[in-house]
Amino acid sequence: MFCVDPPGFLRAIESKEMLPGTAVRFVSVIKGGEPISVIWYKNGQEIRPTRNCSMSFIERTATLLLDAVNLGASGEYICEAVNPAGKETCKAVLSIKEPATYLKRPEDTTVTSGQTARISCTFSGAAGITAAWYRQNRLVKPGNKYCIISSQAESTLEILNTEKADEGTYNCKIQNDAGDETCFVILTVLGWFSQILCIISSIIFPLCLIF
Repeated sequence: MFCVDPPGFLRAIESKEMLPGTAVRFVSVIKGGEPISVIWYKNGQEIRPTRNCSMSFIERTATLLLDAVNLGASGEYICEAVNPAGKETCKAVLSIKEPATYLKRPEDTTVTSGQTARISCTFSGAAGITAAWYRQNRLVKPGNKYCIISSQAESTLEILNTEKADEGTYNCKIQNDAGDETCFVILTVLGWFSQILCIISSIIFPLCLIF
């Protein structure tokens, strides 16, 4: 009677953490009697070849190639080897790093001369996000004029004792290994005379509507 050895893995597929847009290759080396067939699964569903997904089984080496992966490629992958004597599986997890993305962008801000201007934003993404603030494309550094408070999920720029010279465009750049994003805001600093006019206008205008 002819016996076939059941399949097994000399090399199992390994879990990976990848950046968006990169190519991912899962490779396993299979032992056991012929004929052997290989089936790939993602999150329990059989994987079919597509333009960005190809599979091969050559000289006992099974390969799954995913091209230009995105966040949707994350999940559990299984390589199943089957022959007449049985089947064997190995599994791995693919994690795609989420790029730094704004949840709440900073907004244009108006203050009166002498006040503190606070410009804030919140964001999400894979660990390691850094936030940098710029004024007129020059890096803002903490000091007597500026205070920067940042965490993994938010950042605030404080401009102390504002004056007319502080007006202009500010931008915040967030980034991690997976990508970066930049947004711009405009700071307006009103003099006390302008502030008084605004207060007077806010009082007079409603009265005009009444009469």
